[in-house]
Amino acid sequence: MRTFGHGLTTSGNWLTPVVAHILGTMAHASQHWRQRAQQARMRADHVRGPSAKVAMMSLAVSYEMLAVRAEQRELAEKLARRKDD
Repeated sequence: MRTFGHGLTTSGNWLTPVVAHILGTMAHASQHWRQRAQQARMRADHVRGPSAKVAMMSLAVSYEMLAVRAEQRELAEKLARRKDD
């Protein structure tokens, strides 16, 4: 097992804290992830190999899932601010 900064290791699900950190620090994370998904789809259109195309489309789907999670978080934060007002 290899340990990286911020308590991340090569074993277990180390990606979750990375994604949480990114989503927590980005003001408009959903827009960012939607743009990344679009870029991945555009690149998939230009890739020749079927396995590379599938990998790029899979990446696009993952980015879309991150966008949805970010939208949910943004909405929850917006609703929480309204409650405080």
